[in-house]
Amino acid sequence: MLSRRGALGALAASVGPAALLTAPAACAQESDATPTGAPTVLAPAPSGGDDLRALSAALPRAGILVLQAGTYRISGRLALGSMQDLVGAGGNLTGGAATTVRCTAAGAGLDITESAGISGNLLVDGAGVATAPVVRSLGTSGAQRTFLNLAVLASAGDGLAVHGAQNDTWLGCDVQDSARDNLVLDQGAGGHAFLRCEFNAAGRYGLRSDATLPGGPYAVPTDNTFDHCLFEREHSGTRTAVSSAYLAACDALTFTACSFYATAASTGPRLDVRSPGTVTVSGGRVQGESAQAGGTGLRVVDGAHVVLTNQVRFENLATGVEIVSGNPTLDVLGNVFWNGVGARYGGGGNADVSVSSPVDSSVRIRRQVAAGAALGVYVEGERGLRLQLGSDGSLGLGDGSGYVPKAELRAGGPGVLSMPPGQVVQTGRGPSPARPPAAAVGAGALFYDTTLRRPVWSNGTAWTDALGNPV
Repeated sequence: MLSRRGALGALAASVGPAALLTAPAACAQESDATPTGAPTVLAPAPSGGDDLRALSAALPRAGILVLQAGTYRISGRLALGSMQDLVGAGGNLTGGAATTVRCTAAGAGLDITESAGISGNLLVDGAGVATAPVVRSLGTSGAQRTFLNLAVLASAGDGLAVHGAQNDTWLGCDVQDSARDNLVLDQGAGGHAFLRCEFNAAGRYGLRSDATLPGGPYAVPTDNTFDHCLFEREHSGTRTAVSSAYLAACDALTFTACSFYATAASTGPRLDVRSPGTVTVSGGRVQGESAQAGGTGLRVVDGAHVVLTNQVRFENLATGVEIVSGNPTLDVLGNVFWNGVGARYGGGGNADVSVSSPVDSSVRIRRQVAAGAALGVYVEGERGLRLQLGSDGSLGLGDGSGYVPKAELRAGGPGVLSMPPGQVVQTGRGPSPARPPAAAVGAGALFYDTTLRRPVWSNGTAWTDALGNPV
């Protein structure tokens, strides 16, 4: 297992940030002008044909290959290894004086392994044919690269795949219009920080965190963070996506001030959490389009653990949180805002919902949502007392161990209180007509008549006193 901060650090940074910004505009051969002494090489200008061989030959053993403005075409894999970086003249998705690396075959793209410095400032265009235009993998020591303004567009499969690599920093990177998933974290990829990145317009998922590839340093993608990132907009061709983010396998995944959005055409929840690991959503928005009649914000499945904190906003959704199956846990730490949400909770599963309390943090709210069942909400204290708020209008008080009811208040009539095995019924007035019919409450029911100022019992047909006399 790799150490996140240990020996890999020695191989991490071959060049500093200044190299990206001060690389010479015209340099025919190698130069030692970078702060670390790593060579900087200017790539030949785009040829108009296949540039793969020329770019591969121009890569220095350790240093920066600077691509000129224009469009390079590659028919295969351009591989960046240990201490090799690739820097362009701009990665603007909308055009301009940008550097574009355009894939001309299904197998074309960038393979980035090992450790190095800063790469980016360019656009990798899958052109609708490349199935994996950018793959960042572990190699023998793949950790602590930095990617700045790297854009990936129009993949015929997944846009950016991160397999096993550790501790990379991604700044202002954009992945858009992938036919399948924009960003894939797999093979135990961990410690990645994505800052102000966009993963928009995916054909299936904007983000997929999964464990389909064996052999990584961790069983699932772990300790990954997204800060002020966007997972939104629609695919240019299909106009739909299944989910903004699909988390099949992960642990310690944190979203801070991120936006998850999809239009009514998208078929799945904006944020779909299926992993048993912990997912934290700190601030940000989970939303549908304005005036949307349908859609789900957050779906939690099969024992997932989700933490909502720092005023998460759910907007323009039919259902805010959908509980599908299993027994997920939802921790709500602070306020959650609901705007234009039809039902805050829905679905057919059960969930433990813990709400922080400045008075007693041991209080736990358990919300049960089940199709066709009036399960409602439970409030439990650490001493085993449970208060049940039934979705049928009942209020129950009982033992928290398996919920053995001790008292129940129902909305079937004003002031109707029942205590198993019999009933205590008090309306505040009597004997008639406010006193309910004896047959309606059943034999054995106890009623305190405030007019007579004494208890009466139902024998199933009439009210009697303690001696059996009708009253």
